[in-house]
Amino acid sequence: GYIVDIKNFRIIYMNKNMKERFVITQPHQNCYQSIFQKDDICDFCPAIHLDLEKSRPQIQESFVQDACNNLSYNLQASTIQWNGKQNYIMMSLLQTQETVLEKTGEQSL
Repeated sequence: GYIVDIKNFRIIYMNKNMKERFVITQPHQNCYQSIFQKDDICDFCPAIHLDLEKSRPQIQESFVQDACNNLSYNLQASTIQWNGKQNYIMMSLLQTQETVLEKTGEQSL
């Protein structure tokens, strides 16, 4: 998983598995740029559905199909405190299927 600052979606922490899977060339990049190669916040991002006005912990999730890499993921977002401060989101990216094609039964061209 990884932790982002909700104000700008910059990655402030990545665990070992994420570092091995996604090579980040510049520190503090936005997750949507460095992980998902997008120019803006992903429309499937579960973090956009969190209510940051609530003080209790929350969890949102979404299902993501990455056709470019032929993978499926469950993406979870939860509010956390990081170094004693609010407004941080812990993101968990869990591969759910070996490939999208296997799930749908389709064949690649």
